[in-house]
Parts: sequence; structure tokens; C-alpha cells
Amino acid sequence: MAVRVRKKGLSSNSEGVVEGLDQFGAVLRKYVRAVQDHEYMAKFALERNDPFIATSGKHNDRIFFEAALFNEGLDLEDFLPADLSRASKQGKNTQPSSAPLDGEPEGERRHREWIERLLKASVPTGPWETCKSASALVNTRTASAKKAFWERVGAAVIGGAFLLGPMWILALKRNLLVHLGVATACVTAFGFSCSFYLKTVDGVFAATLAYAAVIMVFVGVVLEEAGGKGA
Repeated sequence: MAVRVRKKGLSSNSEGVVEGLDQFGAVLRKYVRAVQDHEYMAKFALERNDPFIATSGKHNDRIFFEAALFNEGLDLEDFLPADLSRASKQGKNTQPSSAPLDGEPEGERRHREWIERLLKASVPTGPWETCKSASALVNTRTASAKKAFWERVGAAVIGGAFLLGPMWILALKRNLLVHLGVATACVTAFGFSCSFYLKTVDGVFAATLAYAAVIMVFVGVVLEEAGGKGA
């Protein structure tokens, strides 16, 4: 679009430039939405239950998969290797691959037998979910709220440890070298921790400076005591 607008701007037709620019807003909205969608999907990339990856190991995904097969007039046998599927359809393998389990639904039995035949010609995956252990396609609001709450609790514990730990050490060990070593180590560790969670350089810089100022208060007490004794 930029090339077309520039091309029209170089020509004598100045009205064509305006005609190209009036589409910029719609294109930009599509681009922003695509970036937002990508960022949202990337948040689930390392999660155990990624809702953007469908697999027959998940109970809900299997239900939708079998419904799609039914709508297309297909069956699970159509996705088996040719030899196994053909042998099953021609009656060469009329006996179940394993004895049915007590109380096992017919649909679960058929799917289990299909999986057992499929594993003979493929790499096994899993673990396979059942209707009792099925997980939701996406996290519910309650689960997300609980996860966010415990993340805040974890941040509070880590922040408190960074402050209370040095405070106890500096209060019990009245030694200038110990205070300087503890202050240096804690400020360095705090700065590295902030770099993992904060996205901006100025945020990391401000947080590290604030923490260093608090730690230096304890070091200043020892410096005053050392100066008073020297005097």
C-alpha cells in the first residue's frame, strides 16, 4: 500500500494518493488484531493444555473430531493405515484387540480398540484423557483468577524474601565487609530477577535503584557506628 501511494504521489494524479490513504485505517486495524491474536496464542505456547493444539489424547478434542468425521461421512477406520483398516473392514480382524472392561461404554471401547491398532503403525502419544479426567478447552475465569492470585502471592513472597533476608543478616552481623557483600549480592540478584519479569529497561532500572536505596539504609547504620567508634 505504501508503494502504491508513493507511486501515485509521484504521478500527476494527486487524487489517487487520497484514495490510497483512505484504506490505511482498515489495513492497520487488521494488522493490530493479527498481532494481538498472535500474542494471545503465544501465551499458551508453553502451557500443558494448549487450546490451540487439537489432539485425540484430549477427551473434548476427540468428541469434536468424531463429530467432524460423522458430518463428512467418515469413520475412525478411514484414518488407520491401509493394511489395518482394510483388514478390519474385510472381517480379517473380527475379534476385539482386547477384552472389554467392566462398565466401559461402547464408544470408549471402540476408540480404545482403534487406538490399539493405530499404535502398531505410529508413534504413541498421550496420556489419553477419559470423560472423568477431561480438561476444559481453555481456562475458565475462576481458574485464571486463581492462577493470577497465586502469582501475586508468589511475587509478594519473593519480594519479602529479598527485603527480610538481608535485614536479618545485616542486623545480626555487625561487620562492614559482610554488609557490603550482602548488599552487592542482593542488589545484583534483584536486578536479574526484575529483568525476567519487567519488559522495559527503565522499569528494571527504577526498581533496582529503589531496592538498592533500601538496602543501603542498613549499610549506612554500620558506617555510622564504625565512624563513631573511630572518632
